[in-house]
Amino acid sequence: MKFSVVIVSRNRHQLLDIALKSVVESCRVAGESKVEIIIIDNFSDRPIEVGRVDPMICLKVIRNEELRQASVNRNIGIMNSSCEFVSFLDDDDYYYPEKFLDIRREIESGENYDFFYGATEQIGENGAHICRSFGPAEITHLLHYRYIHLNSIVVKRSAFEKIKFNEMMETYEDLEFVARLVLTCRGKAINRYHSCWIRDGRPDQLTNKNYPRAYQNWLILCDEFSEIITASRRLSWFYHRKMFLLSLLQMKFGIALRSAVIIALSKLRAPRNS
Repeated sequence: MKFSVVIVSRNRHQLLDIALKSVVESCRVAGESKVEIIIIDNFSDRPIEVGRVDPMICLKVIRNEELRQASVNRNIGIMNSSCEFVSFLDDDDYYYPEKFLDIRREIESGENYDFFYGATEQIGENGAHICRSFGPAEITHLLHYRYIHLNSIVVKRSAFEKIKFNEMMETYEDLEFVARLVLTCRGKAINRYHSCWIRDGRPDQLTNKNYPRAYQNWLILCDEFSEIITASRRLSWFYHRKMFLLSLLQMKFGIALRSAVIIALSKLRAPRNS
C-alpha cells in the first residue's frame, strides 16, 4: 500500500460513506490495489460501524472515549498510519477520481518532494460552484488567501518527523499545519481538482462564534508567523486588524494596542510584499 487516508468523523454516518467511496474510486483510477483508511470516531453518539468493507480497503476505526479536538485526532491518525504517504479528508467532503493518479505520476517521476497538492473546488447549495482554491507553495500568499485545503494534500511520511498538528490549537490548526509544511518542506502543486469542499449551509456546518477560542488561536498564528506577517503590509492589516478586534472583545487591551501599533507601522513603511 502506498497511501494512508485519515478521516475524523462524528455523527455523519451517511456522509462518511460517500467520503469512503471517493477514496476507493480515486485509488482504483490510480491502479492501487489497496488503500489504508484510518477513521477516528470522535465520540459519535452511535459508534461508527462500517458495514461491508470494499476489498481494497485496509480499515482501522479508532474510537475516542471523549470528544477531542481536530488537531489531536489528526495526530492520532498519523501515528496509526503505516503507508509511505498520508492524506486527509473531512468526513463531509470527498476526493475527485484523479487525485491519487496525479500523485502517483509525480512520485514515479523521481523528483523528491515532501508533499503534493491539487486544487480544491468549493461547492455551495444545490451543487453551485463557489470558487477554486489553488495557488503556489509560497508562504506570504498562502497566509493571506489560504488556498491549500487540507483535503488536497498528500504528505510523505518523513515530513511528520518535522511537523505535526499543533495540539494547542482548537481552530485554524489546518492553516497553521499547512503553513509550516510550506515553510519547512518541499511541495509540488498539481493544477487539477483533487478534492471537493462542501459548503452548503447544513446546520452541522455552522461554526459557533466562539470569540475566546478564536482569540487564543489567532494569537498563536500572529505570534508564530510574526516575522512573515509584519514584513507584508497586506498581511499585517489582515492578521492584526482581526487580532485587534478579537482582543477588544476579550478585553485584552495590551494585545489590542500591540496590533494597532503593528498596523500603524506597516502603513508607514514602503510596500515590500503585495
